[in-house]
Amino acid sequence: MTKLEKVILVHYHEIALKGRNRPMFEDRLVRNIKKMIGAQITVKRLSGRIEVCVPEAQIEKALKKMSNIFGISGFSKAVVLPTDFKKIKSSTLKLLSEDYSLKDSKKTFKVVTKRGYKQFPKNSMEISAEIGAYILKNSALKVDIKKPKIIINVELLKDRTYIYTKKMSGQGGLPIGVSGKMLVLISGGIDSPVASYFMAKRGAELFFLHFHSYPYTDKASIEKVQEILHILSDFGINEKNLCLAPIIDFQKEVVKKVNQKYRIIIYRRLMYKVAEALAKQNRWKALISGDNLGQVASQTIENMAVIGVGIDLPIMRPLVGFDKEEIIDFAKRIGTFETSILPHGDCCSVFLPKNPATKTRITDILIEEKAIGMDKWVEKIIRGIKY
Repeated sequence: MTKLEKVILVHYHEIALKGRNRPMFEDRLVRNIKKMIGAQITVKRLSGRIEVCVPEAQIEKALKKMSNIFGISGFSKAVVLPTDFKKIKSSTLKLLSEDYSLKDSKKTFKVVTKRGYKQFPKNSMEISAEIGAYILKNSALKVDIKKPKIIINVELLKDRTYIYTKKMSGQGGLPIGVSGKMLVLISGGIDSPVASYFMAKRGAELFFLHFHSYPYTDKASIEKVQEILHILSDFGINEKNLCLAPIIDFQKEVVKKVNQKYRIIIYRRLMYKVAEALAKQNRWKALISGDNLGQVASQTIENMAVIGVGIDLPIMRPLVGFDKEEIIDFAKRIGTFETSILPHGDCCSVFLPKNPATKTRITDILIEEKAIGMDKWVEKIIRGIKY
């Protein structure tokens, strides 16, 4: 028998629920697959699925990368062949022989058929039954409908049929880019990288703004953020989309002129004002924060409300309802945790007040901002941003 042709068969779930915009989501997913795999590949958009043809020597590497592409619910290394029932039966048996011993009577199987081509003369149950009978006749394998050790999937289309036995899980969500461009306020801690992951999973193309206190502190926070973005690049996030904003001079001014209990709120409002101005310059649609309700003094509901006063762009807080252990678990899962916990001089911890206010009022904060000339500082820091 000739060698079986192998491809990667990609399935999606949420994209399939889209209406007339569905082709746009599919096109973006195809583009992202081509970008992520990086090899000389051919990607075909079919009915409810995507076929990815990869050189055989690179298929295992491609499968590993496929697991990190947002928008994919599942994928498989599949045999593809013309929709000829005699060839389908013999190819199914050959595929099984590559991965399993056909003489193993302890192995059980069942066949699951999806008949996309409704004009095919046999229905799904008849196709599964005949393929199953062929396998029984030509091997020692046994049928078990309820708890089989091997599930043979057959997807039958008009001009081609796919056969596979192993389905791997994808990240799910939406393809990066379909929800527009957004700016992440990234600190180098545990939370903001996880927030970045979740917003990328919802289709956001991410850009990053990191505030630092160098040279008052060392470059560790900048290097941490760069390493974190490198880790996140495994999910298709562009690690080069990083902007660096120095705020040490502003912090020194705050220490001199602002009531110590309001320092953190003033720092945070400055960051959001700078971030919004930068986002508007670049037509980015929203700001993203790793805020988590009640976690620290600046994240009480009162302070979160005050920090957002005057910000017109939407502020996305994907972690707002998570507890810390959940965030840590996700950070470990996506690979950022060990880097996030490395020590560094966090700009928000520089000149940290002993007793920060937890229930500030915007009237009090505006008085403090007027005293330090907040708008001029925003303009100055924007001019100092490095890309």
